Amino acid sequence: MKHRARVLLIGGLTGALVGLVGAWLYVRMVRSNGRSGQTAPAELIRLGLSVVGVLRQIVALSRALTI
Repeated sequence: MKHRARVLLIGGLTGALVGLVGAWLYVRMVRSNGRSGQTAPAELIRLGLSVVGVLRQIVALSRALTI
């Protein structure tokens, strides 16, 4: 398997695993708090910005490693 394909496969599987754990934790938190499961838009915006921040850090790390 070529290096690029291997990196994409490992990255995809890691992302899926992190997503599943995040969803499981969210469902667990909603059940324990007795909330209806509706998320406020501000929470979703904050989460989206956090994901963008993590992606920017990954890009910065890859640039630092290639220099």
